[in-house]
Amino acid sequence: MNLHTLAFLACLLAPAALLAEGAGQDDLDQAMELKLSAESIKDLGDVINLCRSAIAAGLDDANQDFAQKILTGTLVQRAEIMCGQIFDHAEPIPQWPMMRRQALLDLEEAAKLDESQFNVHYMIGRLHALPGGNHDRAVQALDAAIKLSAESPADQAKSLVLRASFTDDAEARIADYNEAVKLAPDDAEVIRTRGLFLLSEKKLDEGLADFDKAIELEPEHADSHEARGVILFMQGKHDEAMKSFDRTIELQPESAMAYTHRARVFAVKGEIDKAMGALGDALRIDPKLVTAYVLRASIHREKGDDDAALEDVSEAVRLAPDNSQALKLRAVLLAGSGKISNAIDDLQQLRRAEPNDVDLLMQLGLFYSMDKQPRKAIDVFSSILKKDPENRPALRNRGDTWLAIGKLSEAISDYESALKLDEKDSGVLNNLAWLLSTAPDDKLRDGKRAIELAKEACRVTEFKQAHILSTLAASYAESGDFENAVVWSKKAVEQAGQTDDNQGIGEQLQKELASYEAKKPWREQLKDETASEDPEPEELPEPARQPDANENAEKK
Repeated sequence: MNLHTLAFLACLLAPAALLAEGAGQDDLDQAMELKLSAESIKDLGDVINLCRSAIAAGLDDANQDFAQKILTGTLVQRAEIMCGQIFDHAEPIPQWPMMRRQALLDLEEAAKLDESQFNVHYMIGRLHALPGGNHDRAVQALDAAIKLSAESPADQAKSLVLRASFTDDAEARIADYNEAVKLAPDDAEVIRTRGLFLLSEKKLDEGLADFDKAIELEPEHADSHEARGVILFMQGKHDEAMKSFDRTIELQPESAMAYTHRARVFAVKGEIDKAMGALGDALRIDPKLVTAYVLRASIHREKGDDDAALEDVSEAVRLAPDNSQALKLRAVLLAGSGKISNAIDDLQQLRRAEPNDVDLLMQLGLFYSMDKQPRKAIDVFSSILKKDPENRPALRNRGDTWLAIGKLSEAISDYESALKLDEKDSGVLNNLAWLLSTAPDDKLRDGKRAIELAKEACRVTEFKQAHILSTLAASYAESGDFENAVVWSKKAVEQAGQTDDNQGIGEQLQKELASYEAKKPWREQLKDETASEDPEPEELPEPARQPDANENAEKK
C-alpha cells in the first residue's frame, strides 16, 4: 500500500461531518470509491476529473478541503508514475516529451493546491533538467525544495546537487556540491557528482579524493573506478590509471569506454600494438563508439598512415556529424593530403557551431592562406582581433597574409603590434626586418632599425637559421654597408647548404649574394598593393621563400 493510499484512508477516517451532502457529493463519492481500486494512469485520471467536477459543482467547506486533498494526492501519484516511466529506463523512451508535459501540468496544479510538498517541487526541477526544460522554473522549484527539506538532509542534499547543474557559476556550483556532501557525507552518488565537477574544472587532487571516498562507500561501482582512472591518467600516473581501468572492466566487462581508456594509456606508453588491440575490443563491443575511432585515427596519423587515419576519422564524422574533435582531425588530415577546400568545409561547419573558438578560427585562417584565399584568411584573423586586439598569433598570421599579397604597410603595422607583445618572437623580428630592408616603397624602409631587429632575430635563433642570416644581410645592404651584407649573405648560403630544410632557398640566397656583391640592395617584388579581390588560386603570385602557412614559419 503506497503513501497516497494511506493518506486517502486517513481522510476516510475523518469525522462524519465531512460526508455531509452537497451538490458535488456524488462525484466526490465516486472519486473516493475509484481511488481505492485505481490501478492505472487512466483510473487516476478519472479520479482527478471526478474531484475537479465535485469541487466545481460545490461542496461545503469541510468536503471542499477533503476533495482538494484527494485531488492533490492523485495528481502527484500520476506524475510520479510518469516520472518513473521517464527516469527508470536505461534508454529514453520515445514518449518522454509528452509524458513530461503531462507530469508538469499535474505537478504545477498540485503545487497551486498545496505548495508545502517537497516532492512536488523536486520533481518539477528534475523534469525541467531534461533537454528543453525551463531553467528559471527549475531553479525556482529547487529553491523551494531546498527550503522544504530542511529537516531531511538526504532530500536537501539531492536538491542542492540538482540545483547546481543549472548554474554556470563555478563558485555557486561548488558551494551547492559542498553543502550537499556536508549534509550527506556517506552518499556515494552525491560525492561522485562533486568529483565529476571537480574533474571538469581540472581540480584533479580534489576530484581524486572524492572518487576514492565513493569507491570506499561502493567498492564495486564501475563508473567510479573509470573516473578515478581518468584523473590518474591526467595526472600522468599511467600505471595507476591502468589498474583503475582494468578494475572497471572486471566489474563491467562490456565497457567499451574502459577499453578506449586503456588504449590511450598504452598509446602514451608507446605500446602501439596493445593500444590498437584495446581499441579493437572497444569497437567490437560498441561499433558506434566515436571516441574510439578518433583515438585510432590519431594513432594511425602518429604512425604516418594518413589513409587509415582518414578512414577512421571519416567514420567518426559519419556517426557524429557535429563531433568537433573528429571534424578538426579530419580537416588537418584533408589539408595534409592537399584537399584544402574539403578541410575548410569541415572547419566552416564547426565554425557555425562554435563561432567563438579561437583555435578553430586560427586554423581556418591558415587553411584559407594555404588555399590561396588570402582575403578570407584576413577576414578570419580580423574577427579574432576584433574581440581580442592583443592576440599575438592572429596579429602574426594576419601580418604574414598581408605580406603574401603585397600589402606591406598593413603587414608592418601588424608585425609592430605583435612585437610589442613578444619582443623575442624570431618570426616577427625577421619578417619585420625583411620588410624594412626590402620594401619597394622608399617610405617603408628603415635600414638602421632593420639591422637591430635582424640581429635580435639571429641571437634568438643562435645564428642557425639561413633565412634570418640573409635578412641581416639585406638590412646591411639597405644601410649601404655592402661589406657586411656580403659577409652575412655568404654565411646564409653556407648555413643553407648544411641544413636539408633550407635546400629549397639556396638559389634565392645566391641571387641575393650576387646583388650585394654588385653593391645593389635587394628589393622584394610582391603583388600590387591596390589589388582588392582574391584572384583564382593559380593567378596569385607567392613572395620569395614563403613557407607552408600551416607551419606558421618565417616568411621572406
